[in-house]
Amino acid sequence: MTALVALHLASLRAEASKEGSEIAALLYLSPTAITCLIHLRLRLKITSAIFVHYVLTIAWTFLHAVGLNYATNAYNPIMRSSQSIQIAVYSNAWNDTLEMAGWAIAFAATYGVVCYTAVSAAINYDPCPAGVGTDDSG
Repeated sequence: MTALVALHLASLRAEASKEGSEIAALLYLSPTAITCLIHLRLRLKITSAIFVHYVLTIAWTFLHAVGLNYATNAYNPIMRSSQSIQIAVYSNAWNDTLEMAGWAIAFAATYGVVCYTAVSAAINYDPCPAGVGTDDSG
């Protein structure tokens, strides 16, 4: 967890720069990675894991938006009429979180479908299909 927080803090400057960073976009998968760890570690049911994914996505979105807005104010100031304009950190983060609330339902549902498919495949997996390994030649 500490390493994940450190990666986020290190990537904020790259995300806030004018050039952007393609590798920092991988950090958007953090809620899913954390949910997988919690899901497997605590042996949650799929419905519980879906709820955990939703809550983590909302919380992560707010915290990430706060950090990104602070980084944008510090490293990439907006200039208008030769005056620096600061982004309203918390109100913009809250707006991003409200926008993500709808998408988070879809992402959590997708997580649930993938988990259900993986569990169903594991239950129905037969390491030795019928007819393989039997010798009916006499």
